[in-house]
Amino acid sequence: MAEDLIDENGRIAKVANNKFNTERLNVQPIHKIIDKLNWYRSLFGKVHDLPEEQYELLKKNVATFFNLKSVVKAVSLPRHLVRISHNTNIFSGRSKPVSYFTSIEDILAPPSHLVKINRCNIERQRVLYCSLDEASAFWETKPKYGDIITVTRFVLKNGAESTCSVIIPEPFSAENFSDPLRLVYSLIREFFVDVFTLKVDRSRPRDYLFSAVISSEQLFYPIRSKDDVEAIIYPSVQRKGFGDNIALRNDVFLQKYFFVSAETRFILDEYIEHDPMSQEPTADQVMASFYSYSYNPITSKISYNSKVDEIFELLKKFQDPKNPQTRIDNGPDIPKNIAFNMSDPEFIIPEYLEEFRRNNNAQDKGTPDEK
Repeated sequence: MAEDLIDENGRIAKVANNKFNTERLNVQPIHKIIDKLNWYRSLFGKVHDLPEEQYELLKKNVATFFNLKSVVKAVSLPRHLVRISHNTNIFSGRSKPVSYFTSIEDILAPPSHLVKINRCNIERQRVLYCSLDEASAFWETKPKYGDIITVTRFVLKNGAESTCSVIIPEPFSAENFSDPLRLVYSLIREFFVDVFTLKVDRSRPRDYLFSAVISSEQLFYPIRSKDDVEAIIYPSVQRKGFGDNIALRNDVFLQKYFFVSAETRFILDEYIEHDPMSQEPTADQVMASFYSYSYNPITSKISYNSKVDEIFELLKKFQDPKNPQTRIDNGPDIPKNIAFNMSDPEFIIPEYLEEFRRNNNAQDKGTPDEK
């Protein structure tokens, strides 16, 4: 394997044999491009086992090869985004008792020194992963019984724009292309779809290498311009393509999106054989959760009602396996979830939240003092 990664048995180094972008495009022969792409495919699911030196060689190899990229672009960003954060895991990593989040930084991408390779980023690159709907967010994170999670919602700012790379699975046949350049673009596009829909074991993150390097080359291009790709939209692999996720540069995320709410949920039930086509989450908190709209963008703090600690401890106790909360047969007038509004009473609701409040499916029952 080491020899293959160094000399590759004569395989081409780049899609186009060009040193500078200003040169006349000199695309390599089709059969050599196909050979290189198939060699990459032969490494799917094996990258995590490579020794460190070979892993770094392969990373550089992939970054060099795709000097010509096939990108489907969309200028408009999704209107609404959903992100799930694992309170249980995050507080455990800090050696602190699990609690609710009070800082937006806890909900965004982790600090660079903690960032591992993922679907759309290499090590130390802060990329924020969200889903376009709640069901997809649950499929991607798969919270389990006993977990405490936070479901955060965001809405696009008026006038916010960004160039997105969109991964769209589509049938491919080389016979449909008489133009060699179009065929090259389509071969690369087909490979991009393969790597962005590759099922990867979360315990083997380096198997993400191909999509991670391709994403990194787009999201973190060293020469900044207004046409830079700042987000990548790709199918939810965990949900078998029935939903979409987005990876967006962490440093521009809050320039594009408003914080809407952070809802703390206490997972009490898991759906083992869940239908990926369903819009229902993969897990259930049974009856109650709490949330806050109160976010100060100047301090980056999320604030709550004075009763929040009491409510947090009460709902946490319901996760006791010896005396678990259970759902009775809900009648048509009984809501599936009671979401307590624990927002800071001093918080003035901005206009951009009104649309979300009108369309929010959760039953807002108010704080205990308001009921």
